[in-house]
Amino acid sequence: MRINNVFEGEAISQVASGSAHIALVTREALNNSSHTNLVAVDVFNTEFSVAASPSHQLVQKGFLTLNKNQLLQLSFACPLFSPLCGLEQGIGSDGWQDEIAPRNIVFRCSDYSALIEVIQSGLALAYLPNFVIDDLALTKITVKGVNSHYSEGIVVIYKPSTADGWLNKLMHSL
Repeated sequence: MRINNVFEGEAISQVASGSAHIALVTREALNNSSHTNLVAVDVFNTEFSVAASPSHQLVQKGFLTLNKNQLLQLSFACPLFSPLCGLEQGIGSDGWQDEIAPRNIVFRCSDYSALIEVIQSGLALAYLPNFVIDDLALTKITVKGVNSHYSEGIVVIYKPSTADGWLNKLMHSL
């Protein structure tokens, strides 16, 4: 097995052209793709939340609920580009609705490992997928008055017309 880490638009193109057997992409990217000969199997859905390190001042003081004004006073870190599609998507490229609840973006990170370092150091908050928050034992922060329930559906895609027997068997078992 060879795993290649590429943005999801490229992953979809590789599966469509036959240069990759399967890919993990968001449902949204697949729906916006021009490739109609691919089949998707739902893998999981992830919600996003505002996250802080246990060493962040908010967590240390027990402030786990904020309003929009309090949020604006705190440092935030966000990706420069969407980690999935590689495009700049809005102010933060992380799915947060900045037009509804502006943030004080202090750190713009070019990759997720740098973003995680900033968060784990306690320097800033971030809007992250819940599975990342859980995996890194970060603390979820609630922002009152903001519908911050962004979610992404993750699917595995393949092209049935070029799939070998093992791949068809795998995909039908999912």
